[in-house]
Amino acid sequence: MMTDLYTKFIRGVRWNTFEAISYYALYSLHNIALFAILEPGVYGLSGTILSLLYLTVMITNIGFDQTIGPFFSYYSSSRDSFKHLFLYQLVIQMVLLGLSGTFLVGLLGSWFSTYQLISVGTGSVIVATVISEGVKRSTRTLMQVSFKNKATSLIEVTSMILYGSIVWSWYLLVGQITIPVLLSALLISSLAGLMSIGTLTMRWYQYLPAQASTRYTQSIRNRIIKSRLVSWAYGITQQLFSSNTIIPLIATHAGLQQAGTFTMINSLVSSITGIFNKIAGYPSLAALAHTKYQSIPVKQETFRFISTEIMNIMYSIGLFIAINRHTLITRQALKGASPDLIVPIYLYIGIILLEYAIIGYEKFYLNEEKPEYLVGMHIGIIAIACGIIMTGSSWGLTTILGTLACIRILSFVALAALSYRHWGIRPSLKVKPLYLIISALSALIFLLIAR
Repeated sequence: MMTDLYTKFIRGVRWNTFEAISYYALYSLHNIALFAILEPGVYGLSGTILSLLYLTVMITNIGFDQTIGPFFSYYSSSRDSFKHLFLYQLVIQMVLLGLSGTFLVGLLGSWFSTYQLISVGTGSVIVATVISEGVKRSTRTLMQVSFKNKATSLIEVTSMILYGSIVWSWYLLVGQITIPVLLSALLISSLAGLMSIGTLTMRWYQYLPAQASTRYTQSIRNRIIKSRLVSWAYGITQQLFSSNTIIPLIATHAGLQQAGTFTMINSLVSSITGIFNKIAGYPSLAALAHTKYQSIPVKQETFRFISTEIMNIMYSIGLFIAINRHTLITRQALKGASPDLIVPIYLYIGIILLEYAIIGYEKFYLNEEKPEYLVGMHIGIIAIACGIIMTGSSWGLTTILGTLACIRILSFVALAALSYRHWGIRPSLKVKPLYLIISALSALIFLLIAR
């Protein structure tokens, strides 16, 4: 079993690597070009709106995606179970997403009333995008856990190509890009991706047995609800360290021009961390989902080979950033911004990267239906962070971000110690030279092209 699972895991990692590199290469090029033609304030405004849009999708998810892995065996046991345990949740999600999207439109209209940005048409586009992105995200997670990585990868890359084609075709025809144009292009590409993922899901559904040997019970539904709520609470606390929170915070306290600079840096860093999440996050969730009811030694072995891949991806990302730090960060940050922002930018990058150091542990805890451990840890961390920041209310951006980075490091150490005590799992630090060689060659090629 372990050999077959490992083979599927590695195949998933490879396809997700193709998707991640292709998708985020296009995403980075798009944002670099967009940053070059838009005013910093407009670019910052677009980044703030998109951050709030995806934050809305995440909050409204209420732990749905996080529980797909742990309860995948029930969702996939039969077509009847799929309809009653998965599909009914998805329908409720659509309603909640519509309400949340409407609330977001009102919020944006209030916050940015001076820009006269939110018309009825633009508001409708935002609501529809929130619904489409939320549903697409959940169905894509289901297909990833089913090891349908090849199909989902091709769909994601095609959607990104469609989005970029719409935006830049408009620019060539009209000569300018506005925020409504960006939002409309996002909606079209999102709907196209949703239709493709939906078709893939329906084909997968047809191969499920009509009835399961053991029917779902109310206790299973109760477990799903409990796990969703606790996972949602964890996701909320996790957002303190995410760009979806930090960028709007910077926009509020430092202005849209500063937010524009951080949005540019975030697009580059998000490309790297997004690559990491796509390569390691979804395959890890899938591998752990298929060992949920196995023995502790099997789970330890599964975590070991997952951890090996995660750490080597982290090594590769670190090496890539180190070689291209001037091209990726310093040169972009100095464009139209104060040199005083350099240190906060590096701290911001550190906070974002540290978030992915615990991804293996995060998936393990979610799979074991123990997200309350993660929530408790984060609540303690947030209480400490808020206390320190409120005490030093006159602190600058550097001090605040530095404090958040230190707290994030301590949280990782505490989580690793707790996991070893309860399950005997620990990270594998084994180095795979091939990863570093590929990373170094890619970094050098990128460096030469960027010059």
